[in-house]
Amino acid sequence: MIPRCCIGLEVHAQLLTRNKLFTPQSLNLPSSPPNTLLSPFDLALPGSLPILNMECVEKALVAATVLKCRINDTSRFERKHYFYPDNPSGYQITQNRWPIASDGVLEFGDGKKSVVNRIQLETDTGKSKRAAVHGFYGGVDEDAVGTVNLDFNRAGSPLIEVVFEPDIASPSDASLAVLSLRNLLRHVSVCDGRFELGSIRCDLNVSVWHGE
Repeated sequence: MIPRCCIGLEVHAQLLTRNKLFTPQSLNLPSSPPNTLLSPFDLALPGSLPILNMECVEKALVAATVLKCRINDTSRFERKHYFYPDNPSGYQITQNRWPIASDGVLEFGDGKKSVVNRIQLETDTGKSKRAAVHGFYGGVDEDAVGTVNLDFNRAGSPLIEVVFEPDIASPSDASLAVLSLRNLLRHVSVCDGRFELGSIRCDLNVSVWHGE
C-alpha cells in the first residue's frame, strides 16, 4: 500500500502598511531597537482603545481580489485567547468566524488549484529570544541561563491569514503553492514576502493514510 497525504495550508502574511492594525504606531524594522515602537494598546494597558487602520483593510481587500474571493458584507473582530510571554494581552484579535473574505482560489503550477476557505485580518505577537549564555571571554554566563528576552515591537502588526482547504496532495505541491502565493502578494504590494524576517509564515495541517 502506498502512503498518501492531504495538506491544508494556513499562511500568515504581514501587510505592507505604514502603521499597525489598531494603532498609529509605526511598524517594526530589523534595525529598530527592542521595545521602542509601542503604544498603550499594543501592550494591552488598561483604558487603551483600538483605532482600526483602514490601510490594512484595503490591503486585505486587494489580497482577496487577486485570490478571487467573495468579499463579505459583514466582517467582525473577535478575541482568540491564549497565553504566551510574547503576547501581552493574553489574546489575539482575529476574524475566525466573520472573515473579511471567503471562497477564493489560488492557481499554481501546471493548472493546479487550492481553494481558499477564508482570509482574515489579525494582529501579530511580539518576539521572544533566548539570551546568549556564553560570556565575552568564553565560558558560561550563569545569569543568562534560562533567560528569555521579549521584544514587543512586532505586537499589533497587521497580518492576513489565508486559510486553504486541505486539498493539496504532495509536499512539492504545498511548497509550490506557498511560493506562488508569496509571489502574488509581492506583485500587488500586499506583503514583502521575506521569509528570513518572518514577513510570511506558513502552518501545514497534514493527514497521512495508506492508499490502495
